[in-house]
Amino acid sequence: MTLFYNHYSNDFTIMEKQLNELKNWIESLEFISNEINYFIKFSQEEDDNTDFYTSFTQIKEDNIDFLILLKNYSNSIENSIECIDLDCDAYYLNEHEYYRDQYVDFLRAYNNLKLKTLKKTFELKD
Repeated sequence: MTLFYNHYSNDFTIMEKQLNELKNWIESLEFISNEINYFIKFSQEEDDNTDFYTSFTQIKEDNIDFLILLKNYSNSIENSIECIDLDCDAYYLNEHEYYRDQYVDFLRAYNNLKLKTLKKTFELKD
């Protein structure tokens, strides 16, 4: 856990929090990447899971693309410390919010697919 001290500027504190959040997103997506591989392998072995195989293959590609996007974003986030006006600060805050929304949307889609797969596999009813 990162500690923040009173002598840190607001800009530095915000940037550090954003970097920590971004690190967590990337770690989560890397774990999901491994998890997806198991779902793909499982869906290949089951004859009636071709739809799930296709869906997991697509979401794996989306995950890889999103990971690349977030890693590129992490390289640019440190530029936010150099902002000298509110427009610049707002730009970086809005950009971070955009990526947060994309991350949440991706997790929802992935979790929904995973839940559908598990329900069908274990024939659970709503």
